[in-house]
Amino acid sequence: MPFETNVPCVSSDFFSTIAEAVGLNLDDHRPLDGICLMPLSRQQTDERSRSIPFQFETQAALSGNQFKLLNNSAVRRLSSDNGAAEVAVWELYNLIKDSGETINIAAEQPKVLSSMQAERTAWQDSLRNTLAE
Repeated sequence: MPFETNVPCVSSDFFSTIAEAVGLNLDDHRPLDGICLMPLSRQQTDERSRSIPFQFETQAALSGNQFKLLNNSAVRRLSSDNGAAEVAVWELYNLIKDSGETINIAAEQPKVLSSMQAERTAWQDSLRNTLAE
């Protein structure tokens, strides 16, 4: 049965969702970028349990329920995604209040910035650990 949600979802979520639907146990400590969407379809939650990670060359991003973190470690990007915001090493946007990502609120939200930076680091560490195995 199809369902609609306002919760951000990506194709990385399909693997975890299908695994749970067929009863496959994934408790083997492999890092999974996606989350199981079954609680959303059952209306047991209305938010992601963790952010959606992205990385391309020297740019990384986490997109969560409310905030999006961008890390431009080499600051090679010439303009922001919308062409209006100033490019910085760390950019933080409130996706609910500023869906066009025009106002970098990193300086105004140090706790959110720090929390999302830690989540990004943990995700990247999980990738490195997997490659080392």
